Amino acid sequence: DSKSCHDSVFAKTGANAIVDWIWVELRDPSDTITIRASFSALLQRDGDIVDVDGHSGLFVDVPSGDYFVRIKHRNHLSLMSGHTLALEKDEVNVVDFTIGDFPFFGIPSPPQIEGFYVALGADADGSDGVDASDRSETWNNRNQQVYGLSDCNMDTYIDASDRSYTW
Repeated sequence: DSKSCHDSVFAKTGANAIVDWIWVELRDPSDTITIRASFSALLQRDGDIVDVDGHSGLFVDVPSGDYFVRIKHRNHLSLMSGHTLALEKDEVNVVDFTIGDFPFFGIPSPPQIEGFYVALGADADGSDGVDASDRSETWNNRNQQVYGLSDCNMDTYIDASDRSYTW
């Protein structure tokens, strides 16, 4: 999509600071391959996904109904709900991927940090998997200051600390 946001959105600090862009997909309830809607959003430091203004919830611009919800970050493995979720058109719909009883599609559960589910990072080659090629990709891109897939710790500099994330 062509969403953009004002630079000031990235100036916020603390738990609600914007740390990156994220991609959201709503998938068909009878066919998880079929994408019914997709859009960019922003990821806050505390894990909330918000609209491009940096604080509003996401409004769903699809007919009310049941959808699988998939989220994807540039260098993390994607996560998709393990069952359909009832979403209402033109309303803020809250979906919490971090809670213990939330089922995920295709995996038993993602890793946890301090009791919350998190998306597995270090997908440095964009393959939606984490393996030796991610470690190689990160090492091959070392010593660069860039916003890129190999910047696994998201500090805009690719170095040995990023390579550590891939193993």
